[in-house]
Amino acid sequence: DPRSMWRGIKCITDYKTRDAQCSKDPSLPEALNKFYARFEDHDTRLSIRVTPPPGEVPLSVINPRKSAGPDNIPGRVLQECADQISEVLADIFNVSLTQAAVPSCLKTPTIIPVPKSSTVTATIDVTVDPHQYAYRKNRSTDDAISSVVHTALTHLEQKDS
Repeated sequence: DPRSMWRGIKCITDYKTRDAQCSKDPSLPEALNKFYARFEDHDTRLSIRVTPPPGEVPLSVINPRKSAGPDNIPGRVLQECADQISEVLADIFNVSLTQAAVPSCLKTPTIIPVPKSSTVTATIDVTVDPHQYAYRKNRSTDDAISSVVHTALTHLEQKDS
């Protein structure tokens, strides 16, 4: 039973949850409000400007063998056309910095799920360590935790150990 096992671990380690204590300082809410409100101040603009470095093109370090990003532009195209599009990309970044906003098209993720195989294809040697719990039939993390708790309790019960 995992629940009783965790109760036992908490008892052994003297783990206690503590309630969060708030400061009685009356200026704390105002200080927090002032801190977080500064992110909403639209008059504050960054004075950072992105410029492509002369003689060195950052896009040339893109690996052309990697798959395309969310813009579906292959790495090879970015690498081959780097000197033509680096100025355009710098302009896009500078507009984003001055407006303090990221274009929504750059915030869209592409999630590609990679399914796990339902069965383990590799076989585990019978002479494997008895404390190996992954990829073994009828073994789990609960067994690993039980083993650690049992070892700890056995050690604590023995004198001079």
